[in-house]
Amino acid sequence: AGRFALMQGLAYLRGHHVDGHRVVIVGRDADAMRLAGSLLRESPWNLNLVGHLTVDDQLACAEAPEPLGHVEDLAALLDRMPIDEVVFASSRLEPNRFATALEACDLRGVDILLPLPPAVPSHGKVELAQLDGVRYPLLGLRRTPTGELRVVAKRVMDLAVGATMLLFAAPIMVVTAIAIRLESKGPILFRQARVGKHGRQFVMYKFRSMVVDAEARKEQLMHLNEMSGPVFKIARDPRITSVGAFIRKSSIDELPQLFNIVLGTMSLVGPRPPVPSEVEQYEPWQRRRLSVKPGLTGLWQVSGRSTLTNFDDWLKLDLRYIDDWSLWLDLKIILQTVPAVLRRAGAS
Repeated sequence: AGRFALMQGLAYLRGHHVDGHRVVIVGRDADAMRLAGSLLRESPWNLNLVGHLTVDDQLACAEAPEPLGHVEDLAALLDRMPIDEVVFASSRLEPNRFATALEACDLRGVDILLPLPPAVPSHGKVELAQLDGVRYPLLGLRRTPTGELRVVAKRVMDLAVGATMLLFAAPIMVVTAIAIRLESKGPILFRQARVGKHGRQFVMYKFRSMVVDAEARKEQLMHLNEMSGPVFKIARDPRITSVGAFIRKSSIDELPQLFNIVLGTMSLVGPRPPVPSEVEQYEPWQRRRLSVKPGLTGLWQVSGRSTLTNFDDWLKLDLRYIDDWSLWLDLKIILQTVPAVLRRAGAS
């Protein structure tokens, strides 16, 4: 009875989620259309069928919609728009093209649902699924954390801890807002577009710690960048104000992200959300860090924070977190973050 109530509650919440679970289907023949219909009827998710990709030498069903492109366009499609899952409904794919399409999903951390093939990549978590109206079993290959109860528990923890922290941090946030306003003109909060799960963009909030024209002056300072890869970071950034230096060192500037956590665009623990210009420079394997919701803290914060100057080392910590995720790991990272912030270890 408890599991039934939980699933009904999840179905209700998913049904009211605006963006939904975005799915692309490879194939446009009768089997592909039958599979699409089953997904739309049976899935408890608020399924958003983005469209179909066509396959060579495949007769399209009369009711099949116009294709998004060819299966060889899959990698570019995943980079261009948020996609949560790719369903391989066609058995006519040549082995080389099939392997390339699977790799495009696997590298980016996008879920896969496919007919049981002769050979399956060994990465990720494999699970069988059976849908009414489909003749063959489907094999799910997932590189992201799964488990209904665990995922719901993570969200409950985000809400409970995030709301409690907001309550206790309110006096500090009020004092910080006054100090920022007294020191310099301009907005108290810094709003910036960041990239979340599978490329979804959202507005992230921080206390403004730099001068108002900081973004305009960034190009002049690019030669001082101390991070490898697409990330920009320098230890003694001349754009930082006096108040900004203190709130960055003490991590007070991050407190407004508690609103992002309560709203659901971020989690307490996860990879830090990158800016869109960084994501545009990602290699395919680096995009897998976008396969989970971004977080306020993570493994890199408790493993040296901003003293990590190699972008690949940073990415490897994020991918290790994704592969090893558990509620216990989240709790350990949260507990390790507190002394790291108090010691101001690696903050800049």
